[in-house]
Amino acid sequence: MNHGSGWNIICNDKNNLNWEKCQKQILEWESINYYTIWREWAYKDIQPKILIEKFIIDTGMNIPKDYKFFLFFRKTKDHSSRSR
Repeated sequence: MNHGSGWNIICNDKNNLNWEKCQKQILEWESINYYTIWREWAYKDIQPKILIEKFIIDTGMNIPKDYKFFLFFRKTKDHSSRSR
């Protein structure tokens, strides 16, 4: 989903995915609006959408590092990385 944090469904094999369970979870996520609950302004006008991305792993079956860059006035001021 494009309007939350940590909302992921990991699918290793779409033939064995519990589609009904996923649909129920996605409908629950769609009903949450961080603006109306906690007045987080950045979430005010976001139309909920489902994002689907290819699952990426390295040859050792590890998820790659997660990199985050923090921009202020179009310049990188800080960054972080973490392994999962």
